[in-house]
Amino acid sequence: MSRCLWITLSLASMVCLICLTGNSVAADSSSNSDPKNLLPNASFELALGQAKHDWNKYSPGYGSATNWTDMVNPLTIKLSGTDQVPEVLPVIEKVGDAPDGGCAVAISVSASQPGHLTSPVVTMKPGQAYTLSVHARSDNPGATLRLAVWNRPLDWRENPDAQSEPIVLGTTWQRYELTFTVASYYDRGAVDLLAEGELEGKVWVDGVQLETGPRATPFQTRYPVEVA
Repeated sequence: MSRCLWITLSLASMVCLICLTGNSVAADSSSNSDPKNLLPNASFELALGQAKHDWNKYSPGYGSATNWTDMVNPLTIKLSGTDQVPEVLPVIEKVGDAPDGGCAVAISVSASQPGHLTSPVVTMKPGQAYTLSVHARSDNPGATLRLAVWNRPLDWRENPDAQSEPIVLGTTWQRYELTFTVASYYDRGAVDLLAEGELEGKVWVDGVQLETGPRATPFQTRYPVEVA
């Protein structure tokens, strides 16, 4: 969780805002309202946060609350402990027709290897209805995308807490959505986009949004400026 403390330093006649950030993304408590889109970097104009070193392939985000594909955050770490981390992780690519910005995430798929794109952990409200939406397309005929949300630790041998049916993708961008209600005993979650295909190819996703309410609204980034 994240909390901000206003501290007055009388000696220097200054007021400072100190933000304490834990392992999930939460709304800035100095704001009067939560952001509409709970997911940071959901237009993928910034790096995914994957490590550029070889000494720990299982920690691409390694401790940052805003990194996608992080296999050691509180909800994905079980995947690392049970040998479920994918051999190939999604990557950001420049895409001329991206629905938002100039980049999208490419998820590689094949008959023997589905692809997963996992989000950072975000704070959620028990009993609240949410809608997950995503723009997607593929160069792989028959490729599918399943939208899912986990409120408990991810384990791909089990079913997520909420999921759509597999959606057959075309070669042009389309927006898809999933509406669900968080159980009364959960207060955090992570998005998990599962791409599958019988042939080797890619699934591109962009403009991922997780918001409260029973339907998707026009996409916007979590923060006003999210470009590299």
